[in-house]
Amino acid sequence: MSDYSVSAPLFLPRTLLDAEFASRSVLGPLIDHDRDNGTDLVGTLETFLDCDRSWAAAAQRLHVHKQTLGYRLRRIESLTGRSPQRSADIAMFWMALLARRISQGD
Repeated sequence: MSDYSVSAPLFLPRTLLDAEFASRSVLGPLIDHDRDNGTDLVGTLETFLDCDRSWAAAAQRLHVHKQTLGYRLRRIESLTGRSPQRSADIAMFWMALLARRISQGD
C-alpha cells in the first residue's frame, strides 16, 4: 500500500492559461450564455454535480422547482453537446469546473 495522500485532484492544468483554455473548451457555451442572458447555467451545473446529481437536493439548494432544474439541465446539454447524465461528460464538466475555479483564483 502506498503512502500517497489524496489532497489535490489529479490532471489539473499547470498554468492559468491552461486552466482558462480547459474551462472555456468545455464550459464556453455556458459562460457565454450566462453573460449574454443574465443566467447562471454554470452555477446550476456546479450545484447539480456538487449534490451528486440528486435532482431534489440540487433543486432545493438552487431554490427552484425540479422541473426548472430539468429545463436548465436540458439547456446545458443543448448548449454544450454534453449530458450531465453520461459518466464521460460528467468527468469533463467536473474537470472544467475545477479548471475554472483555478483560472479565477478561487
